[in-house]
Amino acid sequence: MRNRILTLFFFGVLAVMAGCQKSEPSGTEDDKPLAGALSGVSVSIEPTTTATTATFSYTIDLGEMVDAPLEYVLRYSINESLAGQSTKTVKLKADENSCTVTELQFAKVYYYELHLDLYGIKYSVKKDSFTTMPVSVGLYEPEENFDGLVLSGKVNGLSAVDRSEIKAVLYVEGESFDDTQEFPLELREDFSFSAQLDAVDIDSAYKYWVIASQGSTNSVHSETKIYHTADPYEESEKALSSGSAADLSASGAANCYVVPGSGLYKFKFVKGNSNESVGKVESVRVLWESFGTYVKPSAFELISATSKDGDYAVFEVPQDQEFKEGNAVIAAYDAQDNILWSWHIWLTAADMAEITYANKAGVMMDRNLGALSSAVNDPKALGLFYQWGRKDPFLGSSSISQPLYARSTRNLKVITNTPETATLSFATANPHKFILANQGGDWLSVKDNSLWGSTKTIYDPCPAGWRVPDGGYNGGLGEDAHPDGVWARAGFSRQGETKFGPGDDGKVGKVFSEPFCTPDTWYPAAGSIHYSTGQMYGLGVDGVYHSVTAFGGDDTMVTGLLFNYFQPLGVHYIYCGGEKFARAGGNSVRCFKVE
Repeated sequence: MRNRILTLFFFGVLAVMAGCQKSEPSGTEDDKPLAGALSGVSVSIEPTTTATTATFSYTIDLGEMVDAPLEYVLRYSINESLAGQSTKTVKLKADENSCTVTELQFAKVYYYELHLDLYGIKYSVKKDSFTTMPVSVGLYEPEENFDGLVLSGKVNGLSAVDRSEIKAVLYVEGESFDDTQEFPLELREDFSFSAQLDAVDIDSAYKYWVIASQGSTNSVHSETKIYHTADPYEESEKALSSGSAADLSASGAANCYVVPGSGLYKFKFVKGNSNESVGKVESVRVLWESFGTYVKPSAFELISATSKDGDYAVFEVPQDQEFKEGNAVIAAYDAQDNILWSWHIWLTAADMAEITYANKAGVMMDRNLGALSSAVNDPKALGLFYQWGRKDPFLGSSSISQPLYARSTRNLKVITNTPETATLSFATANPHKFILANQGGDWLSVKDNSLWGSTKTIYDPCPAGWRVPDGGYNGGLGEDAHPDGVWARAGFSRQGETKFGPGDDGKVGKVFSEPFCTPDTWYPAAGSIHYSTGQMYGLGVDGVYHSVTAFGGDDTMVTGLLFNYFQPLGVHYIYCGGEKFARAGGNSVRCFKVE
């Protein structure tokens, strides 16, 4: 007598490895019990399982039938009847001792039957069932770091043999994303995972979950969690005294203050270019800081502390380190933590030159508002963007060759235009939110031509002594004629005229010089933030510069300076007043000296 011992390892339902052969589904035929001529055969079988596999260790003692033409067949299915298309059949090789199949479902009851086939007659050996192991996904507490947020966790219930079968994906929703973001995860040896999210913003809520799956029908979801990132600026207030602070508002209140170096500074709690109080201030905090580059500053790297002292906002530019140039926004909050007003802090040690424009057109700054340089092709000369009529700056590109937003401690938020958001009060309370256009191209539900003007307004974004310039051009737009347009008066161009032909190769913008202005001045083609998408466009091609000039009648458009550089023609097209801009577009500002 001779014993034959076979060991089967079931690792799924589809893939079949050495030691077994998959057959077609067995149908509904009935097996005969093991009896008669096969009564000397004995079988023992015990399954062990993982999440996606089952391993059967068993012995078959064939007795005197060892030389008979027997086939060894196993059927298994999620159907107890072992019938139908879901039933799989595996034919075991007599000269092997293992069999592997793949892709069992998690936490599922399977029914199986082992039978012997002799001359086409099937003899049932054993019927039983097993259950695959359950799988779950656990999420750990998120961790914030300088670059953003780390989300981590672990897929539980898996073993090494399950690894190749499992995919895990992290899903995240939040204010920083237009739609649900998917992040494929790499499972470590112990099935843990982590993902670094760099696009998250401070003081923002994020919903996230993980799905671990095998194929398209076998998956398990983690718990859906919400995490609210911290606002480091909630801790920015310190007891700063205004007594020794330099008063930036002494020469006039504004919405932008230029800070030339380290030290202690203050300004009055009044709306720009007025003596009107912003209201009852409870606290003062930094809203954001930026170097204007792709390097993200740490919180408090440009402004180390803020404080409320009577009628003044007081802030400190770090005095224990070298002065760092950049831009920041400081906001005043009420008792309910709503922003009452905010101010742009332009940190630059540059000795800004004044440019005199021809034909008594006036004097302009030598750089864009918020720029840290006036040099040709210097990314720091790009400056900031503004929606028409708003005092609030938005960051532009950190590069002259590709639209890479300058990084900030708080991200740009793009807001859909609704009756609730398309208001002046919403814009004032949310200075870091870019409001998309309505059908008329305006961020306001009802246009307001008084927000910016030839007489400086409380919403003008320029420093004291400066304002947004007049636009328009000489020669008439009928009721829209505006003879005080600074660029047109200086002779830059009229609508549709072509000037300044080839000769600017390699310059991502335009140098204007005599006879139009003196000394020479650089206008970068900084592009814009698109009014309907909130995305940057036109970098290196378009220079779009706001003026205070609005079109009359029912027109919701405004005008200013526009130049384009078209390749391969090598020609600049310059328009001064004839080109219409959507008010919701984020464009550059070149400030005009108040006479």
